[in-house]
Amino acid sequence: MISFLVAQQPPQSKRLLLGRVVAERCFGTSSGHNQKQNRKGFLDMNSCQTVEEAANMAFTMFDDLNPGSLSMFWTKVSQLIAPRYQSNKPTKQSYEHDKQQHLMHQLNSILSKTMGEIKTFRPKHLAQTALGFAKIVKIVDNRGQRHFQGIPQQILHDILVGQQSQNVDNRGQRHFQGTPQQILHDILVGQQSQQKKIIFQSIANASMPVLSKFDPRHLANLAYANAIVDSVPMLEDGSTLFDHIAEKSIPLLGKFEPQGVANMVWSFEKVRASNPRLFDEVSNAVVALDNLGKFDPQALSNILLAFAKAEESNPRLFKKVADHIVEHGNLGEFKPQELSNTVWAFVKAEESDTRLFKMMADHIIALDNLHSFKPQDLSNIVWAFATAGESNPELFKKVADHIIALGNLREFDPQALSNTAWAYATAEESHSTLFKTMAKHILALDNLHSFKPQGLSNTVWAFAKAEESHPSLFEKVADHIVSLDKLHSFKPQDLSNTMWAFAKAEEPHRKFFKKVADHIIELGNLREFRPQALANTVWSFAKTEQTNPKLFKKVADYIIALDNLHLFIPQNLSNTVWAFAKAEESDSRLFKKVADHILALDNLHPFNAENCAIILWAFGKAEESDSRLFEAVAAHVNAHINFETLDEKSQNNLLWAFEMPEKSEADESLKKEDGEPRKNPSKDQ
Repeated sequence: MISFLVAQQPPQSKRLLLGRVVAERCFGTSSGHNQKQNRKGFLDMNSCQTVEEAANMAFTMFDDLNPGSLSMFWTKVSQLIAPRYQSNKPTKQSYEHDKQQHLMHQLNSILSKTMGEIKTFRPKHLAQTALGFAKIVKIVDNRGQRHFQGIPQQILHDILVGQQSQNVDNRGQRHFQGTPQQILHDILVGQQSQQKKIIFQSIANASMPVLSKFDPRHLANLAYANAIVDSVPMLEDGSTLFDHIAEKSIPLLGKFEPQGVANMVWSFEKVRASNPRLFDEVSNAVVALDNLGKFDPQALSNILLAFAKAEESNPRLFKKVADHIVEHGNLGEFKPQELSNTVWAFVKAEESDTRLFKMMADHIIALDNLHSFKPQDLSNIVWAFATAGESNPELFKKVADHIIALGNLREFDPQALSNTAWAYATAEESHSTLFKTMAKHILALDNLHSFKPQGLSNTVWAFAKAEESHPSLFEKVADHIVSLDKLHSFKPQDLSNTMWAFAKAEEPHRKFFKKVADHIIELGNLREFRPQALANTVWSFAKTEQTNPKLFKKVADYIIALDNLHLFIPQNLSNTVWAFAKAEESDSRLFKKVADHILALDNLHPFNAENCAIILWAFGKAEESDSRLFEAVAAHVNAHINFETLDEKSQNNLLWAFEMPEKSEADESLKKEDGEPRKNPSKDQ
């Protein structure tokens, strides 16, 4: 039996005495207020300013509290501890022990009564109670990171989340930290969130017998409440509450308000409750509407965001929304986050609409300033434009100028920083001052522990791609990676992109390359490495003249063991053989595998002049000459590549490559008149 179900309740006389002063404070002596308050089970807390006042008032009429009053109480408490409400009034930092214990006892008793009677709640009250609990938990369940501002928050933390840790005095009494949120956390969440799980499971169990009586609003609120706290209650038959919410909601979709539709799909995506039928029916319902005039920007952006993140592709829905926004012709009602979420969702869902992107860009450019945009809004916007290939130099300049003018980037988290850098490099929007500003900020950090592997990779990749030289930045990133015990958190693409960046920027940090090589060598297999990651890995080692025979052998053995090389594009093939030749790590089996693959292709149309030149150079340099390969490539070049249209470097590369169709001829062609080796134009790609 959990604690809130056995909380002792004080005598009625004591409860009345405790609540009398607060009731008078909230309502004065007005007969009207007193009449409302004295109605059996009715609880009007509109005038209460603190959790203590609300708790005292509820205690005054504890025995008469009905489901409506109980659900209203938890809704009011969620409002009283909301940050926007707390910021408008001063709060005490600590409370006397007796007062702490008193509030803890009150809230525990009210929770006990709520859960003890939950099966008698009507759908409206079940949904309202769940939503109240969820909003409280969202505020107080912070894994110990929040500094609470008042005693009720501490108690709510304790009863709804649970006692993560306890400080006990010599008498076995717990000392609270003096904040309402912390107490609420302990009561409502519990150790390892056990209390929270039990509470929301109880609400789910109580909801199931009457779920058919839930109207659209209450269904949406029930789903939303559980999603806020990442709760997916399981039922006895193995199904989940979300399965049944979807089943009941689909026939009623035509009666949902726009916000309800948005909350529903947002909730399912938030808890990863896959339900393709629900998403399909929601899309059909939205697309079937004559217009989307009743959908505000928040509802529209959240619907798109949910579909994109849930990977529920639906071109008709995205087109319907894009047409609506473009035809509306005014983005003034869109908040920065809604603008950001909209373009991000289109890109994530791989739905292109140039009209919409241009309209968004024009709107942002026309703004007097971007002060209302948070760092994540800005980074998501430029990321979306870069990923979609929607070139807009004015937009990128506007965002860059704003970021530079901020003075510091303290509000930018690592993901926002790395995504911003990546976007500018990908879009080829050169802005040296912006890159210098970002580098300066990163260098000033005490450490890079807050950066995820992908963030580190994207950052150095961006600097290398944009040709923004910054040795100190690369050294800091390299030193950080070298200092890590293991690199298991780095995905193959993170590793290969990071190495590629160091090679491209000509930053041969030997300890870094050795750390990565040792990690790859220790891996059981390279199945998680895509062809590009494999090619970039060996290319980077060869480019920076890092010798590591074990690494090259591991990569060669893996490629040779593959059934085929169909996933290798021409650039992957050319970079791979170039790296082995340049590093003088020749492996006849590997070169034969590549040659046989190329010769087995129906045609060589995907191979451009550079691919051809590099492949032939690599075979010649490695003394792995194959006359069949040279003839096939020569025929392709003669038939499909216009030599006159190539730049001088590409012409020289091809000419040099064709001077050695066979090993003996290649040896002779590498000699100048003075007998010195001839420089290979493709040496550095």
